[in-house]
Amino acid sequence: MPIDKNLRKQHIQFSIELLRILKNKYGQDFKRRVLSMVGFNPYIEISVKDYKTETIPNELRHLIVKTLNITPVSWEDIEYGNIRKTYVTLHYKEWLKVVENLGINYIRPSPESERNKFPSTSERNYALIVSRPK
Repeated sequence: MPIDKNLRKQHIQFSIELLRILKNKYGQDFKRRVLSMVGFNPYIEISVKDYKTETIPNELRHLIVKTLNITPVSWEDIEYGNIRKTYVTLHYKEWLKVVENLGINYIRPSPESERNKFPSTSERNYALIVSRPK
């Protein structure tokens, strides 16, 4: 059964905000794709715009690996599973953890609206708090 259109829009909006957050933090443009929109925890892929000349900063890959408690083979140039030099594909909830570890307070939907298959439009309470905690 496909998910509600409002929830799909929230996942897409989060991926757009994720691009903005990463550009502000690392000064690099990225592309995004929201994959597997059937479930409530879709994959979100962030990739570089030019595969031949650009790479995702190792600092970002390092943060992702530490957030997800993964031990890569080499810490100098991290490549592990869906964490590659040119793209990173994680579940929506994993990206939320990464954003929190970047020091950004991202207000996400309440667990009740995530369990509800058809949340009302009044539950579209995604917001990004721009100020970082001090």
